[in-house]
Amino acid sequence: MQNQEEDIDVWDEVVDFTKIKKGGIKVEEILSRL
Repeated sequence: MQNQEEDIDVWDEVVDFTKIKKGGIKVEEILSRL
């Protein structure tokens, strides 16, 4: 498990995505954050 930091980054993205789905944020807002 040398890539723990990368795994955490991926998990943060997944968590953010679930929050977005629950919050009903528009796709345009998601793209503007990239």
